[in-house]
Amino acid sequence: MKAKVFFSLFLLCAVVMFLPLSSYAQLTYGVKGGLNLANFAGEDANEDSKMKLGANLGLTATYELTSLIGVKAEMLYSMQGAAIEYSENIPLFGTLEYTHKTKLNYLSIPVLANATFGSAYINAGPAFNFLVASDDEFELTSDQDNIDIEDYVGDYEVDYVKNDISFVIGGGYNVGNIFLEVRYNAGLKSISEDNLLNQEIDIKNSVIQFSVGYNF
Repeated sequence: MKAKVFFSLFLLCAVVMFLPLSSYAQLTYGVKGGLNLANFAGEDANEDSKMKLGANLGLTATYELTSLIGVKAEMLYSMQGAAIEYSENIPLFGTLEYTHKTKLNYLSIPVLANATFGSAYINAGPAFNFLVASDDEFELTSDQDNIDIEDYVGDYEVDYVKNDISFVIGGGYNVGNIFLEVRYNAGLKSISEDNLLNQEIDIKNSVIQFSVGYNF
């Protein structure tokens, strides 16, 4: 299944790059990196979850069909997830406070329609995300030295979906070869393969990205 997805993306990129060139058509490559503000959304997402800081880094290619319209494809390493702070009252021990951080790292391939207005531009389209690493970390934030937080939470395990898809919308501004971007990634499918009473758990990625890049 994953091979078919990669092959389809390869064909899409090939079609974009080898479209018949008009008198204006231009192809530019670049690099970019920046900050992710990641969280979870959906009916089953914890209302107390907080944004988790992460990074994004990768390569970009923009094919301008005209001075106004083009296609932008990227290959990014994107660090996502969420953080939840808990406070629980335990008899004889007092208040136990700890943080649960879910770390989901993706190889993300956005393929976006791009519209340019002078030095500014906007873009939107799908992003195909492939999970390359996941981890759930628990950190004790209160001062109970006699409690092992790993023993307290027990065997915590979630089966995360390996392939995710999101809708991306954003924009940016060019200053010479340097560009500044901000965008929002809204997950379109649940990140969990687990079920609750035979119903899919509705937890999706929700990420705000700030990036700076350079076009060669």
